[in-house]
Amino acid sequence: MQFSKTLALLATVFATDVGAASIREDSSITARAAGDFWGMYCIPQKRDVSGVAGLYSPDGAVGACGLAVQNTDLSVALGSDTFAGGALCGQSVNVQFNGITIEVLIVDRCVGCVDNDIDLTPSAIAVLDPSFESGGTITVTWGFN
Repeated sequence: MQFSKTLALLATVFATDVGAASIREDSSITARAAGDFWGMYCIPQKRDVSGVAGLYSPDGAVGACGLAVQNTDLSVALGSDTFAGGALCGQSVNVQFNGITIEVLIVDRCVGCVDNDIDLTPSAIAVLDPSFESGGTITVTWGFN
């Protein structure tokens, strides 16, 4: 009898709409369906966010998505808060700076990025800002396609 009550209580807890809430209140990632308690199935929301973009040179290293990333690729590394454990690998985002918009592929996780900050490959950042200097950053707007 006690086991049945415990099982019923657990079923009630897991049946609540826990998973439909945002993983983070200001995040652009939300749980896919109610009951997705662990947040394993994430999809991007269609909204743009502002963040700082820095430069990273992967030089052919294998990124967190398991792909070799070249400096010539139009690629992005998302911050750990947005990376969603790799669930977004291979998806594209639009990045805007000074009226220029490019589409880049999510290929890596940026360990040093916070909130909505991203890292871009040299080719990607050069398209957005041809006068970009290594070690600098630019403030961009970006969002999932």
